[in-house]
Amino acid sequence: MVYHGQVFGVTGESIVRPFIAALGIRRDYRRRGIGTSLKIAAMRDMADRGLVGPTVSLVDRRNHAMLQLNTTRFEAKVEPDPEVFNDRIVMVSIEPVD
Repeated sequence: MVYHGQVFGVTGESIVRPFIAALGIRRDYRRRGIGTSLKIAAMRDMADRGLVGPTVSLVDRRNHAMLQLNTTRFEAKVEPDPEVFNDRIVMVSIEPVD
């Protein structure tokens, strides 16, 4: 899992948001809640470090399990990434929901 603060926007209007660049679970360990736990832990850790607001997370559009996790568990909006024209999409407005 890779996460950090990412600057979004142009100079003068830029903000730092929580950003999850990658999260992967080995196939034989999937469907056990590990991805959910890791994502929640990352968002809490970033909040503890002062990175607040909606989390941005990159997910491959073919990763149906992670897309479903983000849209159902985290009520995320799914939008195409305007800067990357391959198979990636951006998940935005992810908030830890407990």
